[in-house]
Amino acid sequence: MKTLFKLLCREKPCEVLIKLGTNGIKPYNSSKISKEVNSTYSHCSKIIMLLEELNLIERVKNGRQKHIRLTEKGQKLSDHLRSIKEVSLDIEVKQL
Repeated sequence: MKTLFKLLCREKPCEVLIKLGTNGIKPYNSSKISKEVNSTYSHCSKIIMLLEELNLIERVKNGRQKHIRLTEKGQKLSDHLRSIKEVSLDIEVKQL
C-alpha cells in the first residue's frame, strides 16, 4: 500500500503540487501541467488521478475543458513543499 509520504517523496508529484500552488489565477489542464513540469502526459495524468483520489486537487469543468486546481488541503501541502524545496536548494547531496 502506498502512503501519501511515499507518493510525495517523488519529484514529479511534488512539482505538480508546487506548480498548481504558485499559478495564481492561471488555469491549468493536464497537458499544460505535464509541459510545465517536464513530464510525459501519461505520467502526469496518473499523478493527477492519484492527487485527486487523495483530495489534494479537483477538476473543474469550464466549457469543454477540465481545469485542475488545488483543494484547501492541497494548497497547504503545496505551500509546505515549496518551503522545503527552497530550503533544500542550499543543501548539496553527494552520491554514495
